[in-house]
Amino acid sequence: MQGTRVLLLISLIKFVYGCEPFVYHDQSSYCNADYAFSGIVQDSQETDKESIFQVQVTSNIKGQVAYKGGIITVYGRGRMNSCGPTWLRLNKEYILYVSIDDELTNKLQITEPHEFNQTIINRIKSYDCYCKVEINLPQQSIPDSSIPAREKCVITEREWDCTFQNGYCARTRCRGQSRCGSGECQWFPGVSIC
Repeated sequence: MQGTRVLLLISLIKFVYGCEPFVYHDQSSYCNADYAFSGIVQDSQETDKESIFQVQVTSNIKGQVAYKGGIITVYGRGRMNSCGPTWLRLNKEYILYVSIDDELTNKLQITEPHEFNQTIINRIKSYDCYCKVEINLPQQSIPDSSIPAREKCVITEREWDCTFQNGYCARTRCRGQSRCGSGECQWFPGVSIC
């Protein structure tokens, strides 16, 4: 009986705090996604379980989901999701990071949507997925990470400022290149928007 109460309490805590904002960097979302592309929303439907979007691809950024001009279906959260539904406006262009959530259905699930912006496209070109962005802040620390120091950028209170989301982590000898040899990962702060 006591174990059931503990599990119920943990489930309630996860439900209440599951949508609390954790600090993450866009580079992590991009690198963890299977695909990234830009596209214009042509149609949308929302159910309790999921949101369904028909998107006309304008460019493939990471991998190829469809040819330019092709229409694909992508899925987001529905109305009953504790974090709320995924919202994309009709006839609006977005940059979408998607992953295949279920190998059997091959559904492309939206992991991160951005309204289209050339600044984001330019920043994505600097991302080095060999390098990991690790957050180590008092409110969200990651103890005992197994990633070697040369393969990550650790974000502490010193890097956590108004330029954080505009920065990126890349190998020092590979700055701005999509493929290159070895090098130590370094944090490159973004342009100041303070």
